[in-house]
Amino acid sequence: MNPDPLFRRMAYVLVFMGIVVFCAADRNPALLLIAGSLLALSWYVVDGPAGRPLPNWAINLGTIASTGWLIAELAARPMQYLGPMGHFITCLLVVVFYGRKTNREYGIVMVLSLLQVVGACMLSDSILSGVLLALYGLLMLFTVLLFQLKATGDQVRGANLAVSPGGAPEVRPPFGRGCRGDLRLGGAAIGAMIAVAAACVFLFMPRGLFIRPGSPFNMPPLSARSGFVGSIRLDGLAPDSGDREVLMHVRFSVAGAPATLPPGGWLLRGTGLDQYDPGLRTWTRSRRANMADNIIPLGGAGGVLAAGVPPSPALEADVTMRSCTHQCLYAPFPAQWVWAEGQGAVIYGGIDRGVRLIEPWGGVLHYRVRAPLEAGPATRNDPVPRAVMQPGPNATSGPIFETLSQAYAQGWQVSAEPIRNYARRLLRDKGVSRDTADAPTPRDAVLAEALADHLRAHYRYTPAAAAPGRARSGEPISSFLFESREGHCELFASGLAAMARSLGMTARLVSGYRVYEYNRVGGYYVVRPEHAHAWVEVYCGEGGWVTVDPTPPDISGDAQRDGGWLAWLGDVYEHVEYAWFSSVIAYDDHARDGVIETAKTSAQLAATVWMQGTMGSVTRYVEERVSNIFADGFNLAATGLITVALVMGVAGLVRILFVRRRRLSALQLGRMPLPQRRGLTRRLGFYLMMLDILEQHGHIRPPWQSPFAFAQKLVTADPVTFAPVPSITEMFYEVRFGGRATDPQRARWVDTQLDNLRHALMRRRAGRH
Repeated sequence: MNPDPLFRRMAYVLVFMGIVVFCAADRNPALLLIAGSLLALSWYVVDGPAGRPLPNWAINLGTIASTGWLIAELAARPMQYLGPMGHFITCLLVVVFYGRKTNREYGIVMVLSLLQVVGACMLSDSILSGVLLALYGLLMLFTVLLFQLKATGDQVRGANLAVSPGGAPEVRPPFGRGCRGDLRLGGAAIGAMIAVAAACVFLFMPRGLFIRPGSPFNMPPLSARSGFVGSIRLDGLAPDSGDREVLMHVRFSVAGAPATLPPGGWLLRGTGLDQYDPGLRTWTRSRRANMADNIIPLGGAGGVLAAGVPPSPALEADVTMRSCTHQCLYAPFPAQWVWAEGQGAVIYGGIDRGVRLIEPWGGVLHYRVRAPLEAGPATRNDPVPRAVMQPGPNATSGPIFETLSQAYAQGWQVSAEPIRNYARRLLRDKGVSRDTADAPTPRDAVLAEALADHLRAHYRYTPAAAAPGRARSGEPISSFLFESREGHCELFASGLAAMARSLGMTARLVSGYRVYEYNRVGGYYVVRPEHAHAWVEVYCGEGGWVTVDPTPPDISGDAQRDGGWLAWLGDVYEHVEYAWFSSVIAYDDHARDGVIETAKTSAQLAATVWMQGTMGSVTRYVEERVSNIFADGFNLAATGLITVALVMGVAGLVRILFVRRRRLSALQLGRMPLPQRRGLTRRLGFYLMMLDILEQHGHIRPPWQSPFAFAQKLVTADPVTFAPVPSITEMFYEVRFGGRATDPQRARWVDTQLDNLRHALMRRRAGRH
């Protein structure tokens, strides 16, 4: 076996696998195609039949170009280091494989590939990346063992060349079956130790222990978008359309039972946006709303956000957010109670009723939120729960609340008169009207629904980016209402909010998600960036804030996934990925404490059952036998004899196993197949007998010493006494390695030599005394 060709092939496979792992985590198929093609081409260029490595100046030029690319990427993507470093390492690996490769270069290649995979682990949480990482680990272990064999062989070969005469042929160190067995055994043992160490690290050192939220090395990949939370920019683009990455897993329940999906799906509310900047074309949360924020402490039972809610069933959402890169907690409106894992408090908006974390979490977040289901006034069956809620004891209230509430989400300045006239005409066509001086009343919900009905019926939904931007006026909301009459949910919601506020209503935009995609295998709803949605909330005085969604329901993404076995397989894969994510990626301090507590409980329960069950049976049996023994002397004697026999039997078995192992080592049969081993053990019994005779007189052959060297040592010490040892040892070599049969004549000769050795040792001992 020559490990050099196999190692070179495995080095290529290892580097290619590392590039695959990184490109899968970075979601960069173009890099995989280019780097993989160049790496495959390097095999033909360098290691092909007529191949030769590139000169050093070309390798240095490639390294300089790779460094320049790294600097350019770091300048273009500040505070994002993992992606550029992975691209840089990929370029270096490809460049190195076009040059001359010694053991030093191969060692550098393996270290760079390992660093590349470590970066990939921090970029991705997909189960596909986990599977690829496991395969890479096995390849790395096998390649490192081969590299050790190759490096050792190169050292031995160099030593042989140094001492051999000139012109002598090169002697390669042999790698036979024993070496292969050692490689397999060593690889299995090292792999088992690594697996145990990895399990211990996983259990006792949870994620987030060294990489804290907000670290530049904990940045999510560029594709990991989470919708819009802080603002809505009306630039013509639909919110995160087309991205299928999973953001959240949600379970909805009412009184502990799974909740039935409404016709249009659930709405998870993010942020209420009440201020519009026409210059920036952006909806934001105003300073008034920020000033009304409150810190709500969370205990083990969660925190109550508002009180005084009419008795009603409560909708509870159990949310697992896969990457909480911001502070917003998405919840059914209006949230009444919240609990968040690992959080001591949350921020609750006294005016806009939003729930946020005190600081960005940066990782996995599991939380539960509860909202009442009391229906509010509406002219149609709304697809989301409605609720009536006034400020509670934990919210800003009293004079401060009244001051901040004045002029909140009111008034409209952009094309105010045309939009107001347009809204009045729409209401007049429906036989209703509203004066701009009227105070908010529950009737405002009816008027807002009338305006929303018109938008749903006469405007077209489209995710196209260019339609509003090409309008003559240039202002997105006016262009949507009067010119293009098409757009996405942000423009539908902005148009309704503009018309409502131009009529004197109090209305705000809301960013969040429409939840409707159900995973039938896991029993939860899946939220993706493509489910991002915007709608309107209108304040109705005693009726509270009422949700109004003007986007046409048939084209806003309400359709469920098609059935069939392919869809079922998709659900299975996503559920497996969810289990991987929740059990492995999301393993934190709380999960570790839960595992330890579960282990303690299980151990205590098992010990209790064992003590009460198995040990109880043993105790009762012993008590019965002891009573019977003392009642009968014959039973006492028989039990004692049986116990002694059992102890001696176990001791004898242990001795047989120990002696057998020693014999196999003495005869050098440990790596021989079992059938041949048995026959040789019988034929070489004379040599074992000689070793037993010598051991009785204190002469023990060390395991590391060969039979020949042991015999020479004894003869040198006492040629007369140990004269039979060399001849018996020579007979051992003839039978063990020469395959010579032991005929009766040679067996008698061996017996004579053993007797002579025994008598000589006895005379030597007697002479000493």
